Amino acid sequence: MKKLITTLLALIILFALATPAYASGANFATRMDSSITLGETQYNFHTFSFSGQNHIRIRDLAYILSATPMRFSVAWNAASKSVLLGSDLQYVPVGGELSPADTTRLTGTLESADVQIDQHILTIPTINIGGEAFFRLRDIADAFGFSIGWSTANNSIVLGSGANQIEYSVSASQGSGAFVRILDPARPVVALTFDDGPKATTNTVLDILAQHDVQATFFIIGSHIGNRQSTVLRAHNAGHEIANHTWSHARLPNVSTSQISDEIERTNNLIESIIGVRPTLFRAPFGAIDSRVEAVTASLGHPIIRWSLDTRDWETRNADATFNVIMNNVKENLVYSH
Repeated sequence: MKKLITTLLALIILFALATPAYASGANFATRMDSSITLGETQYNFHTFSFSGQNHIRIRDLAYILSATPMRFSVAWNAASKSVLLGSDLQYVPVGGELSPADTTRLTGTLESADVQIDQHILTIPTINIGGEAFFRLRDIADAFGFSIGWSTANNSIVLGSGANQIEYSVSASQGSGAFVRILDPARPVVALTFDDGPKATTNTVLDILAQHDVQATFFIIGSHIGNRQSTVLRAHNAGHEIANHTWSHARLPNVSTSQISDEIERTNNLIESIIGVRPTLFRAPFGAIDSRVEAVTASLGHPIIRWSLDTRDWETRNADATFNVIMNNVKENLVYSH
Protein backbone atom coordinates (compact mmCIF):
# COMPACT_ATOMS: atom_id res chain seq x y z
CA MET A 1 0.00 0.00 0.00
CA LYS A 2 2.90 2.37 0.71
CA LYS A 3 4.07 1.94 -2.87
CA LEU A 4 0.61 2.87 -4.10
CA ILE A 5 0.44 5.98 -1.95
CA THR A 6 3.97 6.99 -2.94
CA THR A 7 3.11 6.79 -6.64
CA LEU A 8 -0.21 8.51 -6.10
CA LEU A 9 1.43 11.36 -4.26
CA ALA A 10 4.10 11.71 -6.92
CA LEU A 11 1.28 12.60 -9.31
CA ILE A 12 -0.94 14.68 -7.10
CA ILE A 13 1.87 16.71 -5.62
CA LEU A 14 2.07 18.50 -8.96
CA PHE A 15 -0.93 20.45 -7.78
CA ALA A 16 0.27 21.37 -4.27
CA LEU A 17 3.77 22.82 -4.14
CA ALA A 18 3.25 25.44 -1.47
CA THR A 19 2.31 24.58 2.11
CA PRO A 20 0.79 27.59 3.90
CA ALA A 21 -2.20 26.94 6.13
CA TYR A 22 -5.61 28.12 4.98
CA ALA A 23 -5.47 31.91 5.11
CA SER A 24 -8.34 33.47 7.02
CA GLY A 25 -8.56 36.32 4.52
CA ALA A 26 -8.65 34.12 1.41
CA ASN A 27 -12.23 34.12 0.18
CA PHE A 28 -11.96 32.79 -3.35
CA ALA A 29 -10.93 29.57 -5.03
CA THR A 30 -9.87 29.82 -8.67
CA ARG A 31 -10.59 26.98 -11.06
CA MET A 32 -7.48 25.72 -12.79
CA ASP A 33 -7.57 23.81 -16.07
CA SER A 34 -4.94 21.20 -15.28
CA SER A 35 -3.22 18.43 -17.20
CA ILE A 36 -0.90 15.53 -16.51
CA THR A 37 0.84 13.24 -18.97
CA LEU A 38 1.11 9.57 -18.11
CA GLY A 39 2.92 7.54 -20.75
CA GLU A 40 1.61 8.85 -24.06
CA THR A 41 -1.75 9.92 -22.67
CA GLN A 42 -2.55 13.45 -21.54
CA TYR A 43 -5.41 13.91 -19.08
CA ASN A 44 -7.18 17.26 -18.73
CA PHE A 45 -9.28 18.10 -15.70
CA HIS A 46 -10.04 20.80 -13.13
CA THR A 47 -8.48 21.66 -9.80
CA PHE A 48 -9.30 24.57 -7.52
CA SER A 49 -6.58 26.85 -6.17
CA PHE A 50 -7.36 28.07 -2.65
CA SER A 51 -5.02 29.74 -0.16
CA GLY A 52 -2.06 29.14 -2.45
CA GLN A 53 -2.68 25.43 -2.97
CA ASN A 54 -4.53 23.43 -5.58
CA HIS A 55 -7.22 20.94 -4.63
CA ILE A 56 -8.25 17.92 -6.66
CA ARG A 57 -10.81 15.12 -6.48
CA ILE A 58 -9.46 11.72 -5.52
CA ARG A 59 -11.55 9.96 -8.15
CA ASP A 60 -9.93 12.00 -10.92
CA LEU A 61 -6.60 10.57 -9.83
CA ALA A 62 -8.09 7.09 -9.59
CA TYR A 63 -9.33 7.44 -13.16
CA ILE A 64 -5.93 8.64 -14.40
CA LEU A 65 -4.19 5.69 -12.77
CA SER A 66 -6.83 3.08 -13.66
CA ALA A 67 -4.86 1.77 -16.65
CA THR A 68 -1.58 1.49 -14.73
CA PRO A 69 -0.18 -1.09 -12.31
CA MET A 70 -0.77 1.50 -9.60
CA ARG A 71 -4.52 1.44 -10.00
CA PHE A 72 -6.65 1.73 -6.89
CA SER A 73 -10.30 1.82 -5.93
CA VAL A 74 -11.98 4.75 -4.25
CA ALA A 75 -15.35 5.00 -2.53
CA TRP A 76 -17.08 7.96 -0.90
CA ASN A 77 -19.22 7.53 2.21
CA ALA A 78 -21.45 10.62 2.31
CA ALA A 79 -22.90 9.75 5.73
CA SER A 80 -19.53 9.71 7.48
CA LYS A 81 -17.80 12.13 5.08
CA SER A 82 -15.05 9.59 4.55
CA VAL A 83 -13.04 8.38 1.56
CA LEU A 84 -12.13 4.69 1.40
CA LEU A 85 -9.14 3.74 -0.76
CA GLY A 86 -8.34 0.16 -1.77
CA SER A 87 -4.99 -0.92 -3.18
CA ASP A 88 -4.49 -2.81 -6.45
CA LEU A 89 -8.23 -2.85 -7.20
CA GLN A 90 -9.78 -1.67 -10.45
CA TYR A 91 -11.41 1.74 -10.25
CA VAL A 92 -14.95 1.77 -11.62
CA PRO A 93 -15.80 5.11 -13.29
CA VAL A 94 -18.95 6.76 -11.95
CA GLY A 95 -19.28 9.39 -14.70
CA GLY A 96 -18.03 12.95 -14.70
CA GLU A 97 -14.37 12.12 -14.11
CA LEU A 98 -11.92 14.76 -15.33
CA SER A 99 -14.74 17.27 -15.66
CA PRO A 100 -16.64 18.09 -12.45
CA ALA A 101 -20.38 18.10 -13.01
CA ASP A 102 -20.74 21.68 -11.86
CA THR A 103 -17.85 24.15 -11.85
CA THR A 104 -20.00 27.25 -12.25
CA ARG A 105 -21.32 27.50 -8.73
CA LEU A 106 -20.02 30.59 -7.00
CA THR A 107 -20.20 29.25 -3.45
CA GLY A 108 -18.11 26.57 -1.76
CA THR A 109 -17.76 25.52 1.87
CA LEU A 110 -14.80 24.71 4.06
CA GLU A 111 -15.27 21.22 5.44
CA SER A 112 -13.20 18.20 6.45
CA ALA A 113 -13.22 14.54 5.51
CA ASP A 114 -11.71 11.30 6.75
CA VAL A 115 -9.47 9.41 4.34
CA GLN A 116 -9.08 5.72 5.22
CA ILE A 117 -6.10 3.89 3.74
CA ASP A 118 -6.26 0.31 4.89
CA GLN A 119 -6.80 0.80 8.63
CA HIS A 120 -5.16 4.22 8.81
CA ILE A 121 -7.66 7.11 8.99
CA LEU A 122 -6.60 10.72 8.34
CA THR A 123 -8.82 13.76 8.87
CA ILE A 124 -7.97 16.49 6.38
CA PRO A 125 -9.58 19.81 5.31
CA THR A 126 -11.57 19.92 2.09
CA ILE A 127 -13.50 22.45 0.05
CA ASN A 128 -16.97 21.38 -1.06
CA ILE A 129 -17.88 22.83 -4.45
CA GLY A 130 -21.16 21.86 -6.06
CA GLY A 131 -21.41 18.80 -3.84
CA GLU A 132 -17.91 17.60 -4.79
CA ALA A 133 -15.12 17.27 -2.21
CA PHE A 134 -11.79 18.70 -3.37
CA PHE A 135 -8.72 17.77 -1.35
CA ARG A 136 -5.35 19.34 -0.66
CA LEU A 137 -3.58 16.04 -0.92
CA ARG A 138 -0.27 17.45 0.26
CA ASP A 139 -1.83 16.77 3.67
CA ILE A 140 -1.66 13.05 2.93
CA ALA A 141 2.01 13.32 1.96
CA ASP A 142 2.77 15.06 5.23
CA ALA A 143 0.80 12.50 7.21
CA PHE A 144 2.81 9.66 5.69
CA GLY A 145 6.09 11.49 6.30
CA PHE A 146 7.23 11.66 2.67
CA SER A 147 9.82 14.31 1.92
CA ILE A 148 9.19 16.57 -1.05
CA GLY A 149 11.75 18.45 -3.10
CA TRP A 150 11.22 20.90 -5.95
CA SER A 151 13.79 21.51 -8.67
CA THR A 152 13.26 24.86 -10.38
CA ALA A 153 16.02 24.09 -12.87
CA ASN A 154 14.23 21.22 -14.57
CA ASN A 155 10.65 21.75 -13.34
CA SER A 156 10.53 18.47 -11.48
CA ILE A 157 9.39 17.15 -8.13
CA VAL A 158 11.38 14.66 -6.06
CA LEU A 159 9.22 12.68 -3.65
CA GLY A 160 10.45 10.33 -0.93
CA SER A 161 14.03 9.51 0.01
CA GLY A 162 16.73 6.95 -0.66
CA ALA A 163 15.68 3.98 -2.77
CA ASN A 164 12.07 5.15 -2.71
CA GLN A 165 12.87 8.49 -4.32
CA ILE A 166 10.62 9.29 -7.32
CA GLU A 167 10.99 12.20 -9.73
CA TYR A 168 8.33 13.66 -12.03
CA SER A 169 8.45 16.60 -14.38
CA VAL A 170 5.82 19.28 -13.88
CA SER A 171 3.74 21.41 -16.23
CA ALA A 172 1.93 24.48 -14.97
CA SER A 173 -1.86 24.57 -14.67
CA GLN A 174 -3.73 27.42 -16.31
CA GLY A 175 -6.45 29.47 -14.63
CA SER A 176 -9.80 29.29 -16.43
CA GLY A 177 -11.18 32.54 -15.06
CA ALA A 178 -13.95 30.76 -13.13
CA PHE A 179 -13.83 31.24 -9.38
CA VAL A 180 -15.75 30.14 -6.32
CA ARG A 181 -16.33 32.10 -3.13
CA ILE A 182 -15.52 29.93 -0.12
CA LEU A 183 -17.69 30.17 2.98
CA ASP A 184 -16.42 29.32 6.45
CA PRO A 185 -19.28 27.64 8.33
CA ALA A 186 -17.62 28.61 11.62
CA ARG A 187 -18.61 32.21 10.91
CA PRO A 188 -22.18 33.63 10.72
CA VAL A 189 -23.47 33.47 7.15
CA VAL A 190 -26.51 34.90 5.40
CA ALA A 191 -27.37 34.89 1.70
CA LEU A 192 -28.36 38.10 -0.08
CA THR A 193 -30.51 37.93 -3.20
CA PHE A 194 -31.96 40.48 -5.62
CA ASP A 195 -34.99 39.75 -7.79
CA ASP A 196 -36.57 41.16 -10.95
CA GLY A 197 -33.52 42.80 -12.55
CA PRO A 198 -31.59 43.88 -14.38
CA LYS A 199 -32.88 47.41 -13.85
CA ALA A 200 -31.53 50.93 -14.24
CA THR A 201 -30.43 50.78 -10.60
CA THR A 202 -28.61 47.43 -10.84
CA ASN A 203 -25.23 49.02 -11.58
CA THR A 204 -25.59 51.18 -8.45
CA VAL A 205 -26.27 48.02 -6.44
CA LEU A 206 -23.17 46.41 -7.97
CA ASP A 207 -21.08 49.47 -7.01
CA ILE A 208 -22.21 49.21 -3.38
CA LEU A 209 -21.63 45.45 -3.20
CA ALA A 210 -18.11 45.95 -4.60
CA GLN A 211 -17.33 48.59 -1.98
CA HIS A 212 -18.13 46.13 0.79
CA ASP A 213 -16.74 42.98 -0.88
CA VAL A 214 -20.14 41.28 -0.83
CA GLN A 215 -21.39 38.70 -3.31
CA ALA A 216 -25.08 38.18 -4.00
CA THR A 217 -27.37 36.13 -6.19
CA PHE A 218 -29.35 37.98 -8.87
CA PHE A 219 -32.56 36.23 -9.92
CA ILE A 220 -33.19 38.00 -13.20
CA ILE A 221 -36.13 38.20 -15.57
CA GLY A 222 -35.25 37.34 -19.15
CA SER A 223 -37.43 40.04 -20.72
CA HIS A 224 -35.80 42.68 -18.52
CA ILE A 225 -32.33 42.06 -19.95
CA GLY A 226 -32.88 43.93 -23.22
CA ASN A 227 -29.98 46.33 -23.71
CA ARG A 228 -28.61 45.64 -20.22
CA GLN A 229 -26.56 42.61 -21.24
CA SER A 230 -23.39 44.43 -20.12
CA THR A 231 -24.87 44.77 -16.62
CA VAL A 232 -25.53 41.03 -16.43
CA LEU A 233 -21.99 40.32 -17.61
CA ARG A 234 -20.56 42.80 -15.11
CA ALA A 235 -22.40 41.09 -12.25
CA HIS A 236 -21.14 37.68 -13.36
CA ASN A 237 -17.55 38.87 -13.74
CA ALA A 238 -17.68 40.40 -10.25
CA GLY A 239 -18.44 36.97 -8.77
CA HIS A 240 -22.18 37.29 -8.28
CA GLU A 241 -24.39 34.36 -9.21
CA ILE A 242 -26.80 34.91 -12.08
CA ALA A 243 -29.96 32.88 -11.58
CA ASN A 244 -33.32 32.40 -13.27
CA HIS A 245 -36.54 34.26 -12.37
CA THR A 246 -38.51 33.31 -15.52
CA TRP A 247 -38.94 35.26 -18.74
CA SER A 248 -41.99 37.37 -17.95
CA HIS A 249 -42.53 37.04 -14.16
CA ALA A 250 -45.63 34.95 -14.76
CA ARG A 251 -47.43 33.30 -11.86
CA LEU A 252 -46.46 29.81 -12.92
CA PRO A 253 -49.30 27.76 -11.39
CA ASN A 254 -51.67 29.75 -13.61
CA VAL A 255 -49.99 28.84 -16.92
CA SER A 256 -49.60 25.66 -18.94
CA THR A 257 -46.84 23.14 -18.27
CA SER A 258 -45.23 23.94 -21.62
CA GLN A 259 -45.18 27.64 -20.79
CA ILE A 260 -43.54 26.94 -17.43
CA SER A 261 -40.73 25.19 -19.29
CA ASP A 262 -40.52 27.95 -21.90
CA GLU A 263 -40.38 30.69 -19.24
CA ILE A 264 -37.38 29.00 -17.63
CA GLU A 265 -35.50 27.73 -20.67
CA ARG A 266 -35.85 30.93 -22.68
CA THR A 267 -34.24 32.84 -19.82
CA ASN A 268 -31.56 30.16 -19.35
CA ASN A 269 -30.62 30.38 -23.03
CA LEU A 270 -30.30 34.17 -23.01
CA ILE A 271 -28.25 34.25 -19.82
CA GLU A 272 -25.92 31.54 -21.12
CA SER A 273 -25.42 33.47 -24.37
CA ILE A 274 -24.28 36.50 -22.34
CA ILE A 275 -22.08 35.04 -19.60
CA GLY A 276 -21.21 31.63 -21.05
CA VAL A 277 -22.68 29.84 -18.02
CA ARG A 278 -26.10 28.23 -17.77
CA PRO A 279 -27.96 29.16 -14.56
CA THR A 280 -28.29 26.44 -11.95
CA LEU A 281 -30.69 28.14 -9.53
CA PHE A 282 -34.34 29.12 -10.02
CA ARG A 283 -36.76 31.27 -8.05
CA ALA A 284 -40.47 31.28 -8.87
CA PRO A 285 -42.16 34.69 -9.19
CA PHE A 286 -44.14 35.47 -6.02
CA GLY A 287 -42.78 32.20 -4.63
CA ALA A 288 -45.77 30.55 -6.28
CA ILE A 289 -45.25 26.86 -7.10
CA ASP A 290 -47.31 23.72 -7.50
CA SER A 291 -46.58 20.08 -8.38
CA ARG A 292 -46.21 20.93 -12.08
CA VAL A 293 -43.68 23.69 -11.39
CA GLU A 294 -41.74 21.32 -9.14
CA ALA A 295 -41.76 18.61 -11.81
CA VAL A 296 -40.55 20.93 -14.58
CA THR A 297 -37.77 22.47 -12.51
CA ALA A 298 -36.67 19.03 -11.33
CA SER A 299 -36.49 17.81 -14.94
CA LEU A 300 -34.31 20.83 -15.77
CA GLY A 301 -32.05 20.20 -12.77
CA HIS A 302 -32.98 23.44 -11.00
CA PRO A 303 -33.47 23.59 -7.24
CA ILE A 304 -36.23 26.05 -6.32
CA ILE A 305 -34.75 28.79 -4.12
CA ARG A 306 -37.11 30.60 -1.78
CA TRP A 307 -36.28 33.04 1.01
CA SER A 308 -36.32 33.29 4.79
CA LEU A 309 -36.91 37.03 5.04
CA ASP A 310 -38.56 39.35 2.54
CA THR A 311 -37.58 42.97 3.20
CA ARG A 312 -40.62 44.15 1.20
CA ASP A 313 -38.55 47.08 -0.03
CA TRP A 314 -40.85 47.26 -3.03
CA GLU A 315 -43.65 48.19 -0.63
CA THR A 316 -41.95 50.83 1.52
CA ARG A 317 -39.39 52.09 -1.02
CA ASN A 318 -37.52 53.46 1.98
CA ALA A 319 -33.86 52.65 2.68
CA ASP A 320 -34.18 53.08 6.47
CA ALA A 321 -37.23 50.82 6.62
CA THR A 322 -35.45 48.14 4.59
CA PHE A 323 -32.38 48.39 6.84
CA ASN A 324 -34.49 48.08 9.99
CA VAL A 325 -36.32 45.00 8.70
CA ILE A 326 -32.98 43.29 8.15
CA MET A 327 -31.29 44.32 11.39
CA ASN A 328 -34.32 43.51 13.52
CA ASN A 329 -34.61 40.02 12.10
CA VAL A 330 -31.06 39.02 11.18
CA LYS A 331 -30.24 35.39 11.94
CA GLU A 332 -27.59 33.01 10.74
CA ASN A 333 -28.40 30.99 7.61
CA LEU A 334 -31.19 33.28 6.48
CA VAL A 335 -31.74 33.99 2.80
CA TYR A 336 -32.63 37.65 2.28
CA SER A 337 -34.75 38.71 -0.65
CA HIS A 338 -34.68 42.25 -2.08
